[in-house]
Amino acid sequence: MKKPEADVEDYQTFDLDGGVASVEIVCRDGGGAELETVAVTPENPSAVICFDDGGQILASRYLRFDWAE
Repeated sequence: MKKPEADVEDYQTFDLDGGVASVEIVCRDGGGAELETVAVTPENPSAVICFDDGGQILASRYLRFDWAE
């Protein structure tokens, strides 16, 4: 079985055009229940996501969002 953290690279950058005001990252538990929503904006253009298994962190990824000037 492929691990979810394999789909996201550490320090991955997502290029966005100027028409995007913000990005929401929805954090969910293994059963799909929403835990938290994080808003990423041009003023706060990064986020750290973690993958865990019942409270034990298995991996984390730093994500950067780059808005076109």
